[in-house]
Amino acid sequence: MDCGQHNEEVLRLNDFIPQETMFWKRRIWDKVGGIDTSFNFAMDWDLVLRFQAAGAKLVRVPYFLACFRIHSEQKTTAQMHSIGQAEIDLLHERTFGRKISPAELENSPVLLRYLRKSAFIEFCWRRLGLRYR
Repeated sequence: MDCGQHNEEVLRLNDFIPQETMFWKRRIWDKVGGIDTSFNFAMDWDLVLRFQAAGAKLVRVPYFLACFRIHSEQKTTAQMHSIGQAEIDLLHERTFGRKISPAELENSPVLLRYLRKSAFIEFCWRRLGLRYR
């Protein structure tokens, strides 16, 4: 699978799309009704899952478009165990009809393949200066 292709199965399991790099067309935003304000933590993942379910063509580009800092006040760090995990569980239940255990995620062949490939791409970019397409 080419790095530039979007993997629908991976997105249903885990949110690997950095929201600060997302762009979309107004018609898909209108089709899904925009951000669900009942979410405080996983609203971006919810939005992308609804885009995908509505038939949006999701494309991964082979460039770094943005980044974010990880620190103790960051929402992902500060709220993962209080709000985040509950919202993640809710999205898994909506997507799969059940909770997905941490062990099931950690041992998912789909996620393991994705993470190995991502690590290889990162190695090529950082250590070898190669852009993977």
